[in-house]
Amino acid sequence: MSNANFYESGEYWTGNKSSHDQDAEYKFSNAVRILSKNGIKPESILDVGCGGGKGTALLAQEYKVPTLGIDISPQSIADAKNEFRHPNLEFRVTELQDIDQHVDLGIMFDVFEHVDDYLGFLRTARPKANYWLFNIPLDMNVASLLTRGYLDLRKSVGHLHYFSTRSARATLEDSGFGIIDDQLPLAFMQRLKTGVTVRSALAVAPRLALSMISAALVADVLGGVSMMALCKSTR
Repeated sequence: MSNANFYESGEYWTGNKSSHDQDAEYKFSNAVRILSKNGIKPESILDVGCGGGKGTALLAQEYKVPTLGIDISPQSIADAKNEFRHPNLEFRVTELQDIDQHVDLGIMFDVFEHVDDYLGFLRTARPKANYWLFNIPLDMNVASLLTRGYLDLRKSVGHLHYFSTRSARATLEDSGFGIIDDQLPLAFMQRLKTGVTVRSALAVAPRLALSMISAALVADVLGGVSMMALCKSTR
């Protein structure tokens, strides 16, 4: 099955719906924080790869501006339309290249690591918004290289590309984005949302201890950290 069919068939959404829903509020809070810090109040929003639309709906409620969520999965968009209804909110099954409108803020949370030609995808996205906000899983770290854990992500969630803090920044810059601000949210803390188990405690404890020194060090050594980057087109 091709990577596109993995999403269009509903296989990806069926296997990952619950994790998307659990992460939506966390990513939304991080998004509002970085936008507020940089004085950005979007006048219109495009959420690319919106999944079931929970995060998109939260953005629409927060900013009360025209908000469009798009995804290539008919199943996820059907769920979004059934669950979230606001006057300023719309969902569509469509490809990014088929969007001809220009918006103030583009959102891309955990998306381009799934795309075959990720640089081309980013260059297609760039002129469609004044600002772009990315959340990028930082899968490339010492632990994942030693255990080959990144290969599990390829099978389970369709990650085709793996990024470190440095390569994530370089990817955005090479695609014509100027990074205004970036942060390293401690994504591993989400493991505790579903309850503390021995396994989750063993995973979180060393990362939490290392984060007292540097979140970047956690990202580079143990993983479990993402990058949220606010960007503006430089071309």
